Amino acid sequence: MANISLWTRVIVEQSQTQTLAALKGITASAYGVENGVFAFVPGLGLFQYEPASSATGDDINVVQPTSGTGRWIRLTQAAPTVNPSGQLLISNIALGLYEVTVNGDGSGDFTEVNLAMSAGFFRIVVTGNTIETNSFVFEDTQYDVNITILPGVKIDCQALNNVYDASTNGALVNFVVAGQGNPLRSGFVWSPTVESTFFNFTAAQPGSRVELNYSYIDTSAAVASDYHAFVGGTEVSFFCEKPAIALSNATTSFIEGYNIFIDTPLLLGGGTNCASIVNCPNANICIIKFPIFINQFSSTTPVLSASNFTLEGAYNSSAGNLLINGINMTVIGVKELIGGISFDFNADGYSTFDNCYLPNGTVFLSSTSTYTSLNSSVFADLDESANPTTGEFNACNVSFTQSQDFGTAEKVTWNLTNVNVFADAQISGRDVTWNGGAIGSSTAPHNLTINAGALNALVTNVRTDAAITNNEPSAILGFNPFFS
Repeated sequence: MANISLWTRVIVEQSQTQTLAALKGITASAYGVENGVFAFVPGLGLFQYEPASSATGDDINVVQPTSGTGRWIRLTQAAPTVNPSGQLLISNIALGLYEVTVNGDGSGDFTEVNLAMSAGFFRIVVTGNTIETNSFVFEDTQYDVNITILPGVKIDCQALNNVYDASTNGALVNFVVAGQGNPLRSGFVWSPTVESTFFNFTAAQPGSRVELNYSYIDTSAAVASDYHAFVGGTEVSFFCEKPAIALSNATTSFIEGYNIFIDTPLLLGGGTNCASIVNCPNANICIIKFPIFINQFSSTTPVLSASNFTLEGAYNSSAGNLLINGINMTVIGVKELIGGISFDFNADGYSTFDNCYLPNGTVFLSSTSTYTSLNSSVFADLDESANPTTGEFNACNVSFTQSQDFGTAEKVTWNLTNVNVFADAQISGRDVTWNGGAIGSSTAPHNLTINAGALNALVTNVRTDAAITNNEPSAILGFNPFFS
């Protein structure tokens, strides 16, 4: 009750609200403030009076009264949302995570993020541009790092190697970076040297994770030919929500790990050599939702390559088709840019494609693909020239804009249901069942040919403009009305 009555008296007698100025205006001797008395300032937190303290006031963690002795020491770690004058800085800056500020101009508690972390502080708000001169090594212990970067703030890591290094000591690390709003407005600038890594978590303990939200890693000025933003060991995860990643015109595998989840990233390529943004051939799980590819990328080296890979949606504004590799790949709702800028896919293992519109894109079947399914989609081409010799291919409600040759690998089972080919088509392998669909259209008819050796071929209800050319006596032809 004493604390409440104290604060009430201050408000009434000084006609002030509960602000930093009101707290500084309390003269302990005038109000009988004793050791341990509390006062709460909205936006800054809870303070306790220490009459013997002579610590330097910073108007955040230590408040020095305008007159009299003692100091008000802040006890809570709620993020300050006002400056010392009580003006609003920004709403909800990492609420509950604030500990120290970093600003390269010296106005923060530290001038570098590394210095703050080395001093044992891991809840950091970066309020101004910094230049990082050293990397941080995570020792064999547990870390919970939360870095909030204010809009427009740049953390320049120069050409440091292993900027955040958990590669040798088996640390358990939870590292979260949060920008504010547009991901292109705040984040890290890094100009790596050869074989450099930004988050090197190759030997971090299972369960460690890095999270990059609404912020960027910009390496567009780098000259290195091989560098990584993130490398994670077994069961180490990399999560991103609306990040931005800008790459230089150098071949790189930018993200490598076992568990990857990236939601709506902006991926900016610096030239046609730029490739392999994600390369996780041994991933336990890799999910990428709605990536946006901007500028230039290589058309021959895959921009994304992973096992257990899910790609949901994508936007490609580069100069040409982009190549994506997937082992056990699920592709959902990918559509090409108007004007024919599309995606090509190397499908391996168990792969499915649903609701994709890629009239200039190709699905390549690898030699080891075991099951591939295309559903309710449009593609330019299905390319099985790698000759998969096992497994099953299924297509349902699918159209191809280019000529097709189904079954060149004779040991693959082909199930085609309501498949349209707006060009000539051939059946070349055995175990091909085609029920429903059309060859060409009523205005642009084409032909279907069943080649010799196409054993166990069954064609029913497929519309053509002329009789099907059947060079294999064992083939069975069902009802196939002609176009008029």
